[in-house]
Parts: sequence; structure tokens; C-alpha cells
Amino acid sequence: FSGDDVFMPNKAECEEYVLEEFGIIFAGNKNHISSFGWNFGQFQGDILNICLSIMDRSLYYRQDPVTDVSHRHDPKYLGRVLSAMVNANDDQGVVLGNWSGKYEGGKNPSSWTGSGEILQSWKKSGFKPVKYGQCWVFAAVLTTVLRCLGIPTRTITNFSSAHDADGNLRVDEFYDADGNHLERGADSVWNFHVWNESWFTRNDLGPSYSGWQVLDATPQEESGG
Repeated sequence: FSGDDVFMPNKAECEEYVLEEFGIIFAGNKNHISSFGWNFGQFQGDILNICLSIMDRSLYYRQDPVTDVSHRHDPKYLGRVLSAMVNANDDQGVVLGNWSGKYEGGKNPSSWTGSGEILQSWKKSGFKPVKYGQCWVFAAVLTTVLRCLGIPTRTITNFSSAHDADGNLRVDEFYDADGNHLERGADSVWNFHVWNESWFTRNDLGPSYSGWQVLDATPQEESGG
């Protein structure tokens, strides 16, 4: 309804970003953009119960269940909790990241085609992290979880994606006096990166900031813990 923090007035957008179970994820690089289908499956059997299990296994709930549950009406709070829990870092969440190119003991991130198998595997294993994921897997699973809970969500692909590891708002490259590239600094530019946007109001920041909000479930640097 219109007073809800996640109310989306455009009916077609509501159909797309809450109710649609299938979508396309873009990847590749800026000169050769590729795409592949994904089954978000947010209304498949048991997915809602798994989403509730994700919240109940978060560090926030384990540390203070009463406070956690009292904040679950707030999409800002849920976005932070769930974007943390979709990856396995720090909290034994849903998906374990792997960028090594070696995927023994799990599945190549490129082989997944939908979120349902990942979420079901997490539950069936006794809530052990599913192996393996990369950015589009984290983003797709987060899309499923948030849509299942009624929060309008979409996957976003950014090409030539700057990764500023030292927080100086620059991408730094280092060269010696002869022009040879030096392997210094952790900044990089990825071919692409996939994250999420969710639609909700920002009563904490004011109405001009309401609308699409960026969430990123790929484990990178900590932000405020």
C-alpha cells in the first residue's frame, strides 16, 4: 500500500522487480557484453522458510534476537543483514566466494542457473556455505531473497568497474622511472561487477534519497565492521 516503505507506484515495475521469477544477468566486458538467463524462483516451495532461516542465522540475530526481530520491518536493516548473509564471510552465510579458477569440492560459479538450487543446498547441508560463487551469484541470490520478502530488487552490472581498495577515490597505478609497471597497491579495474539495487524510502536521509538503493553482497572490504 502507498504508505509502505517499499511501495512502488508503477505497476509494471512492481511486476518486474517483485513478482518476476526469471531474469537476465549481464557480464563480459564493455566491448563484448554477454548475457545469460537466471531463475530467481523467489516463490518456489520452501524458499520463504529458507529466507527466514537466513535472518535467524545472522550475527545480528545471534547477538540480540529481540532487537533484530524488532527491526525486521525496516528494509534498510534487512538489506544490510541479508547482503552480509548471502556471502559466507564472517557469518557462515549462504555462498562461499572463489576467484581462483579451481573449484574442487564445489561447482564452478558459471555453472549455476538459478537461486533455488543454491538456497536449497544451503539448507540441506545443515546451513554450510555453498561452493562456489562470484559477484553475479551473490547478486542473484540476494535478488531472490529480497523479492521473496516483498522488497523490489534488481541486479545491476557495471562494466570497467573500479575497485578503490584504499578509499582515496582514485584508481592508482605505479610505474618506475623507466615506465615499467610496478605491482604496488591493491586498486584494480574489473571487467565487470554485479550488485543490487532495492527500492525503498530513506526516512533517515530525507525524501530526496528515496528510491533505488545500492546493495552489494560480494565480500570485499569491511565497511564499519
